[in-house]
Amino acid sequence: MQYTVQTLQKIRDKLRAFAATPAFDSGCSFAMGVLLSWSKIGAWRPFGIAYGLAARRDSLLSCAGAFLGSICAVKSGGVMYASAIMICFSCRMVLRDTPVGKLRGFMPLCILLSVFFVKAPAVLPEGFWSGTALALEALVAAGMWLVLDSLLDTKNPPYPDALPLDTLPMSGALEQLGNMLASPVPRTNSGQSALEWAFDSVCASCKSARTCWKDNYTSTRRAAERVRDILENRGALTEQTLPDPLQKCPRKAALCHSLNHQYENARARETARKKQQQGSTLMKKQFDSVAMLLRDAAYGGGREEFLSRLGKKADPIAKSYRLQGGCRVEYDGEGIAISLPLPRAWHSEDNSALRDSLTLALGCSLDEGEYRDTPSGRVLSFCIGRRIGTDVVSVSRAIEREKVCGDCCKHLITSDRRQIVILSDGMGTGEGAARLSTACSDAIIGLVQAGVSLPAAARALTGVLEANVDSSGFATLDMVEIDLFSGQCVFVKFGAQPSYIVRGGKVQRIWKQSLPAGLGGEGAVMSCMLDADDMIIMMTDGAKEPDDLKLPPRQICMAMTSGRALDDMTAAVITVSGGAYGQV
Repeated sequence: MQYTVQTLQKIRDKLRAFAATPAFDSGCSFAMGVLLSWSKIGAWRPFGIAYGLAARRDSLLSCAGAFLGSICAVKSGGVMYASAIMICFSCRMVLRDTPVGKLRGFMPLCILLSVFFVKAPAVLPEGFWSGTALALEALVAAGMWLVLDSLLDTKNPPYPDALPLDTLPMSGALEQLGNMLASPVPRTNSGQSALEWAFDSVCASCKSARTCWKDNYTSTRRAAERVRDILENRGALTEQTLPDPLQKCPRKAALCHSLNHQYENARARETARKKQQQGSTLMKKQFDSVAMLLRDAAYGGGREEFLSRLGKKADPIAKSYRLQGGCRVEYDGEGIAISLPLPRAWHSEDNSALRDSLTLALGCSLDEGEYRDTPSGRVLSFCIGRRIGTDVVSVSRAIEREKVCGDCCKHLITSDRRQIVILSDGMGTGEGAARLSTACSDAIIGLVQAGVSLPAAARALTGVLEANVDSSGFATLDMVEIDLFSGQCVFVKFGAQPSYIVRGGKVQRIWKQSLPAGLGGEGAVMSCMLDADDMIIMMTDGAKEPDDLKLPPRQICMAMTSGRALDDMTAAVITVSGGAYGQV
């Protein structure tokens, strides 16, 4: 019996969810437009045009349904109503962003005039009373639009949606500045032009120029073309390396000097152009990185995707229970709260059914829920707790003959419940490498604590290292970000060693080829979902791969860093446990 009841509840919830889907709503809007266009008062058909133009949701489909229904009623003069619908819809689309189109009286006036003038050629010849009836019908259609517009007016949801990315003015402005720097510096054939100028300057005052450049033009031109190859291969011209027939030139010493000088100037200009291009590219990366950080911090460090996914699953349930407006899913500092605005006729007995429906839709356990009073009305909130918990153990060992390990391992749990683990290996060994790896880890931790996701923080750091790689050096970065609510794990690697996920006795290798931070490249970003009892193993390039995975985490790290230390070695093990309310 209990199984039968549960099955019926699932069927009921699926039917409610289907009835609340956008496709079902759109189909109803279209069908309503077709049906109302067939309804009439005597010879009048004002319902279709009034509904099609008054509908706020799926207005295009509503107008299309009213238009189709009017066309089908061709024997009853429906073509004239279809023409009026097209005229009004076109006027609304053209003038909707103008001050005239935003006036409330614009659409009723448009309907009144269109119905009157479209039907006037067919009605006015019949006499005065027919014209009066037509004017009355036009007024009825306009008044009916006002009534339907008030009834179909969809109130704004009690919780405003998040701003789209392009409405963040600062990040957009920084990206625009970066795009201005992205245009490549034009490359000119300055080397060839410099060589031709050298020939012109020397040969212009030479008495033998006519013989060389007119009588023997072909052989002289071939020799001039070979000059650049000699300069590129040998670096400089001498009188002995001049190609024939330039060996016979009476001013070959001056010619060699001029060619060498102009070619060196051309090379210097090309080097400056390349440096300018590199500087512009690095500056663009910096602008893009700052814009990315601002955007990422404003939208919750990447968690908005998970919250949005929960909201999309919860919205159909809210609609199926006829709740006012959509639900709101947000992180409140301790957990993820799902808030649903309640209608006035809501009974507390329905809380259990709503909670069960949300549990089935979201695939997670919810608390009992609590009521809150807001300016928009009464709200029922359910809380989702952590899905998983984590514990981190790490061991570091310095290279032989060094007291300080150049590797750095840092981990923390952020205020919004993200587990961050960072393994950094600075270039070289000793104190210098330790300073670099620690600075990289601290910079990323600072950005992450400000609300930025780990991939965004890493890319911002790599741009800084790339700009100062000659003085600061480069570093490998092996990082993990685990969302303790969703269970999503993101690996970010810049020249790092493979990581391993141990699940149920099976080992999965996580690795993609990438360059260290500071040497260019975007790094490798990989993601997966974690479950309770999973284990993640990380290491730097000096550590050994794990052999016995059944040992406790600290002993695994000790075994990976044992033996002769030919390089700095660091190993870290992350163990995953179950959370408060189960899976999300």
